Amino acid sequence: MPNSKWLVAVGQGNWQQQLENNKQAFTLEFVQRSRFTTAFPTSMTPAQFVDKLFLNAGVTPSASDLTAAVNEFGGTSTTSDLSPFLLTPDRSGQYTSLLLGV
Repeated sequence: MPNSKWLVAVGQGNWQQQLENNKQAFTLEFVQRSRFTTAFPTSMTPAQFVDKLFLNAGVTPSASDLTAAVNEFGGTSTTSDLSPFLLTPDRSGQYTSLLLGV
């Protein structure tokens, strides 16, 4: 049985916000797993992180998508804080699907 803490009843209450909250919580939990932190150490530059993320997912991004993903880090030199990258509105689902390829 799937982990019920991520289930959302569509059409009931504020389900859209709950779905977004669940996506963000799942993503943050996922990137703390040892398998992920081993594959993507926080010492990686944003460009290295994004390149490896797309490579592992088997996705060939356009140059503009690659630049946009790197820019999500806001100019930081490492990936020690993934929240700007992962939790940007309307991007959490997009990058979560890439993360699941890890």
